[in-house]
Amino acid sequence: MFELENANNPFKGWSQVWIPYCTGDVYAGTRSNVTIEGVATPQSFYGNDDVKKTIGRMKATFPEITRFVAGGSSAGGYGAGIHFGNLQDTFRGALGSALLDASPPFTNDYAAVCMQQRWRDTWGVDGAFPSDCGTTCRDAKGGNLFQIVDYWRAKYPSAKVALISGIHDEIIRLFFSLGNDDCAGYQGDPVSLFLGTLGDTYPPDKFSMGLSQLRTKYEDTDQLATYFMDGLPNGTAHQCLFRSRLYEKAAGADKPTIAEFLKTWIEGTMTQVGP
Repeated sequence: MFELENANNPFKGWSQVWIPYCTGDVYAGTRSNVTIEGVATPQSFYGNDDVKKTIGRMKATFPEITRFVAGGSSAGGYGAGIHFGNLQDTFRGALGSALLDASPPFTNDYAAVCMQQRWRDTWGVDGAFPSDCGTTCRDAKGGNLFQIVDYWRAKYPSAKVALISGIHDEIIRLFFSLGNDDCAGYQGDPVSLFLGTLGDTYPPDKFSMGLSQLRTKYEDTDQLATYFMDGLPNGTAHQCLFRSRLYEKAAGADKPTIAEFLKTWIEGTMTQVGP
């Protein structure tokens, strides 16, 4: 998507702002001096402040925009979803959309509540959420973290969302495997996490069921378009927006390319591509 002279790029000619990922908190952290198991130095998670300061700089640079897409891959997709309202409130009157690449906002059925609570406690995610989101964004046990999507849908009914994912995305499955068995094997160190879950990651069939639930939940709202990749190697692939995969028929030979799907979405048509 950074190939702005590529005629097949659905974002050809758009201005782009890239926010680096340097805080490890899905762009939503609000805590400092946090003790992490296995890490000697206290850590600070300032993702939320970083994004808000960047949005302020964007407003100064692009004061009169009429259209924007808050997009990201993996952690960036979750950050785009969390901060969508900050962008829409800043650019009032602009038509806003959210593009989530390899970052499905699973319900509590597919994102373990104990894992969501860990993220809240470690990163301070609640500090990035609107104060009036209430139980929509947090239930009594610490779940509903990804249901901020429903809060934004209600507040901005004209917003459109596109979700791109491999039906068995191996990296997001590894990420969600932290919640397996009620977080019994939760491990903050990435090397230990990877080695410890080589044979025991998040079940692929459960992951695809989570994607299907999202499509079923929102497809009648005319607010969600989905592109689910299947087959080898795309079924387990992770991230598309900054890879050549953007221009491939990653959902099957008889399906559109991801770029073609996004062009249709940008034009306002919500389609459901792939299994």
